[in-house]
Amino acid sequence: MTLDKAPTYRVIEVDINAFSPSGLASGNGSATFAASDSYAADLQTMQKPSRAAPARATTTDIPGLGTAAFSATQVFNRNGTISYKATVFARTTMSS
Repeated sequence: MTLDKAPTYRVIEVDINAFSPSGLASGNGSATFAASDSYAADLQTMQKPSRAAPARATTTDIPGLGTAAFSATQVFNRNGTISYKATVFARTTMSS
């Protein structure tokens, strides 16, 4: 069988994290501060990855999605095959 055009693959992954209060978190160590710290670290990692990271991301703020949100788009070129990875990070503060 011969393919004239390479197939297109789409994969979706969803990760949901709930944060607990932590003495390592900034501010008063609350779960809200722990979530804010994690969000800021994720943004920093996408914008300025380590040398070992696969690709730097282009990030864009997403207003109106949760308390804070951004999208990150990475482009990978592996042996002439171009792949795109789009990630959305959203943080919301839940009240009990």
